Amino acid sequence: MTSKRLAVETLSGPVVGRLNTLAGMPAAVDYDRVLGNVELLGAYVALFRKRRAEFADLLVDAAGAPVVDNSTPVHPCGFSVDEIISMTIRSAARRHMTKDAAVPRSAAAARNDGLLSKIAGLLVSLWETEPEVKTEQVVSRQYKTLAPLIGQDWQIPLIPYYARLPMPLVLTLGDGLLELRTPEHFERLISVGEKGHAQAASITAGLHTEMMAANPLAAKGVAKAGKRQFDRLKGLLYKRPEVGVKNFWEVFAQEEMVEVLGESNDRQIAALAPYLSELGPDTVRVMLAHLPTGKLARFLEHAKTYLGAGTYLNVFGPMGDKRIVEDFARRAMQIQHAPTDLDTWTSKLELLYEAYSIRPG
Repeated sequence: MTSKRLAVETLSGPVVGRLNTLAGMPAAVDYDRVLGNVELLGAYVALFRKRRAEFADLLVDAAGAPVVDNSTPVHPCGFSVDEIISMTIRSAARRHMTKDAAVPRSAAAARNDGLLSKIAGLLVSLWETEPEVKTEQVVSRQYKTLAPLIGQDWQIPLIPYYARLPMPLVLTLGDGLLELRTPEHFERLISVGEKGHAQAASITAGLHTEMMAANPLAAKGVAKAGKRQFDRLKGLLYKRPEVGVKNFWEVFAQEEMVEVLGESNDRQIAALAPYLSELGPDTVRVMLAHLPTGKLARFLEHAKTYLGAGTYLNVFGPMGDKRIVEDFARRAMQIQHAPTDLDTWTSKLELLYEAYSIRPG
C-alpha cells in the first residue's frame, strides 16, 4: 500500500470519525463529504489543530514515540502533519475543479451562488476562449499547474474560486496565486477580461511575468493606464530603491490611484514615491490640492512617525479618512514660518500630529 493510501485510510477512518464526534456531526459524514464541502473541511482542520491531543495515538513516529510537531513524519504513512493537511487540501481542490468543470458557465451564472455566480457570468461575457465546460484533460492541466501552490489552511475557503479560474490565468499566475487572498480578489482579476489581460501583457511586455507574480490585480490598472501612462510611471517609479518591485505593482492594483497619478506632475509623483503603496487615492488627491510639492514628503514622513503605524494607515491608507487628511493639510498650511525655514514648519507639524494621537478626531 502506498504512503498516500495509508494516509487516506487513516483520515477516512479514525480521524474523520473522531472529528465527527468532537463536532457533534452524524457518523454518516465521511471523508468524501468533507472533501466536497470547503466549510466543513476548514472547520475540521481547525478543530484538529485545536484538539490535537485527541489524536495522540495516531500521531507517532516509526519507533512509537509521540509526534508533537507538524514536521516529523508520522508512522506508517511517512508524511508529516503539515504534509497530510496540505495533501487533503489539494485533494479537495482537485475534487472541486472536476465538479466545477462539468457545470456549463451559463448555468453556473444563473445559479444563486453569490460571487461565484457573478464570476461565472464574467467568464461568459469577458472570456471568449473559455469553454462552457472544461474537458478532463483541461482540468488535469489546471490542477497540475496550481497544485504546487495550494495546501495552506487559509486557502481552503478559496478552493471554489481556484476551480473557476479561466485557463489563461491559470497558466500565467504563477506565484501570484498566493496574492489572491479573498473571493473579491478573484472577481477583480477575472473582471479585467481576456482582452484586458492581453492588453496588460502587451503593455508590460517583458515585465508581465513579474507583474503577475508580484500582484496580478495590477493588470486592471495597467490596462486602464494604457502604454503611454504606464511607461511614464515606470520611468518615475520602477527603479527607485525606496519603491521596490512589489510596491510598484501595488500602485497599479489601485485603479483610482492610476487615475490620480495621471492628473499629477512628475515632481509630485517623485515626492510621493516612497509612500504611494501605503496611500489611498483620496488621500493623494487631498494632499495635492492643499500642499506644495516641497512639503509632501515631510508631511507624510512625520505622520508615520508621530501617529504610529496603525493610525497612519487608518487615516492615510487605501481605506483611510480623507476628511482627517484634509484637516491635517489645512492646519499644516496655516503654520507660520519663513519660506526657506522648513525645520520650523516641521517642528510645529510634529505637535499637530502628537495632539491628534493623544486625542484623535
